[in-house]
Amino acid sequence: MKVMTSDITPEVTALALNVNVPAALQWKDSRRGQEFTLTTINVRMLPDGHLAAKAYGRPTGGGKGTYVRSSTILLPCLQSSNPRR
Repeated sequence: MKVMTSDITPEVTALALNVNVPAALQWKDSRRGQEFTLTTINVRMLPDGHLAAKAYGRPTGGGKGTYVRSSTILLPCLQSSNPRR
């Protein structure tokens, strides 16, 4: 195995995870009077060290449309190590 060395430090400008929620763990939520089954979670690391999470889903009654529920949390362990702060 060849190991590459360099004085150049890469800059990570985005980091995201897309998670498909197994059927047994999916949940339902309502928005504007319509019920949705939430099936996917997207988690992104923001430049300030926060994590933003969004849950995506489809109407339980069928049809087009996407539900998005957002949340942003701060992980204390990232505060001091984030070079962009």
